[in-house]
Amino acid sequence: MHTARDISGAIGVGVLVITLLTLLYKHRNAGRAKWYYISAVFVLTVVEAYNTFQRSTDPNYNSSPVYIIGLDLIVFALLLLYFHKLLAVRLCRQISTGIFVLFFTQYILGAILIDDFFQQVPFITYFMGVFCLAVSIVLVLSETFNSKKIFALQNYFPFWACISTLIIFIGALPLIFARYYAGLSANLFYTTLFMVHVLGQIATIIGIFKAKTDE
Repeated sequence: MHTARDISGAIGVGVLVITLLTLLYKHRNAGRAKWYYISAVFVLTVVEAYNTFQRSTDPNYNSSPVYIIGLDLIVFALLLLYFHKLLAVRLCRQISTGIFVLFFTQYILGAILIDDFFQQVPFITYFMGVFCLAVSIVLVLSETFNSKKIFALQNYFPFWACISTLIIFIGALPLIFARYYAGLSANLFYTTLFMVHVLGQIATIIGIFKAKTDE
């Protein structure tokens, strides 16, 4: 019998595939550094597809190692690179570089200092990754709001990418904390996480269709 976790996971993967295909089809609208963002969506799709399949076939499957490497490291790093490449102001790029160094430093320290680092998603590592993303997004939005792009914001894909990233990863913060530290049930966790991810992917899809080429 399929649980809410399995169903929401399968639908979530389907939404990710649709998002990825849409990005590939409309990639000319995505503007500068688009392949970093598309690569992040691709890796996220692979991670979710693999874990969803494994969970559906093995009730005791531990998805944490794949998330910790695939999501907390690779996806976050690709997104940080994407936002860094969007920046034009020297000071913002320097801050972004510092954030990138901080991200890798905290990940390596976590892997060394936390005994079960690859067995259970470490909340502090995810939180620091989201913090680094949030700072990078603030830098991008700050430049955007202080440029002519603000007059055609809905046609600027990086703006939608920022919104999507904020929804997906900041929205997941309280859910991850509740799941691993407050005993939130697996079915409720995956169902709610599914809804957050779908909202984020919808923002990406809307953005790529509204966007106009800006190389």
